[in-house]
Amino acid sequence: MATKSRSAGRSQRRARRGDDDASPPSTTGSSVPDVVTQPRNHTGMLGYDEIPQELAEAIRTIVNRYELRHDQKLPSTIAVTSALHGEGVTTTSQALSTLIAQETGQYVCWVNCSWLASDQQTDHDSGRPGLIEILADRAKILSAFQSAPDLPQLMSLNPGPVPESKRNMIVRSPEFDQLLDVLTSEFDHVVFDIPPVLNNANGLALVRRSDASLFVVRHRTTSIRQFRRALDATQPTPNLGVVLNKFKTSIPRRLRSMLGD
Repeated sequence: MATKSRSAGRSQRRARRGDDDASPPSTTGSSVPDVVTQPRNHTGMLGYDEIPQELAEAIRTIVNRYELRHDQKLPSTIAVTSALHGEGVTTTSQALSTLIAQETGQYVCWVNCSWLASDQQTDHDSGRPGLIEILADRAKILSAFQSAPDLPQLMSLNPGPVPESKRNMIVRSPEFDQLLDVLTSEFDHVVFDIPPVLNNANGLALVRRSDASLFVVRHRTTSIRQFRRALDATQPTPNLGVVLNKFKTSIPRRLRSMLGD
């Protein structure tokens, strides 16, 4: 990633292949041997030194290819998601957020959207306002942010939990639109950690309202057919690329490097 300064005027808050014989969709992809859950600092975010080297390089490759291919900078809002559970979305989305903040100096907000899922598990700090409180009074969002002490331009927002009966209404409400406007006006980039889109219509709705998506696919777990369905469902949102997690191959590393992998 090339270093670039934050935009002026913004505030400082501011596959398992299975039996499918079809070819995978044409997307920019990078493979990593294993996206694992790393130790987190007290803000719950993945620290820069905690990002696995293979994952960092995979993300840099996807970002650089996107910027070269489209001759434009990284989109403002990025939805990181998957087709199925357990693909490594949270680690990948936090790594993306941390890398952008650290290596470009821009202001980034990572948003935990696990409240969209019926089987949600959130790291919400009960001492901070939740999503319903923030929507009722957007000024409360200032006390909902958490910043990393060693990377002040990176913030996280954990706004859950939300009762299941309210999720569908909230994600399509004018108040939620206004919250998204606040985030995009205060930060150079907003990265959403979104539940799998094949079984979560509310998560899918948020992906479609983002500027771009980034998929995480677990090798030999997600089939090409499942990935195609997930990618098609997120259209017309552009796709940055795919992180292929837990990638295993019998081809020696030296030979793979000669082949350009």
